[in-house]
Amino acid sequence: MIATASTANLIEARRVYEPALAAAAAQSATADDIRTLRDLARSTGAAQDWREYEHYDDAFHKAVARASANPLLIAIFLTLASVRDRAPWQRKHDALFRKAGKHDYTAEQGELHSAIVDAIEARDGEAARRMMLNHLDSIRGLLERT
Repeated sequence: MIATASTANLIEARRVYEPALAAAAAQSATADDIRTLRDLARSTGAAQDWREYEHYDDAFHKAVARASANPLLIAIFLTLASVRDRAPWQRKHDALFRKAGKHDYTAEQGELHSAIVDAIEARDGEAARRMMLNHLDSIRGLLERT
């Protein structure tokens, strides 16, 4: 089943799952989790190329999952994240990165990541959910135009 998932399937699954995961992280994140998330948000915003951005973005989303402190939520997310490593997603995301412009794309996504971290740090689950959905909707909109 996972092998046949399209990039559209992946972004829709992420839109369903990751906002709830961010809300859970807002309830459980430790000070170390917040520091890690903040560092990764800064790194995504400053990435110099697509590979660097993809590395930090993947790490950011996995850190949100870990901040939930729920092994089942983490395991489900890691299954979802494994689809990101497949060639179709990587090609589509690389094309999106090139079309959107490296600096603009990394800066925008870094700001969206920072907004997620702000909500998690404030322990505001609803805001964390909304900010994650904003981030994923931004990517979905760019993917639809690519």
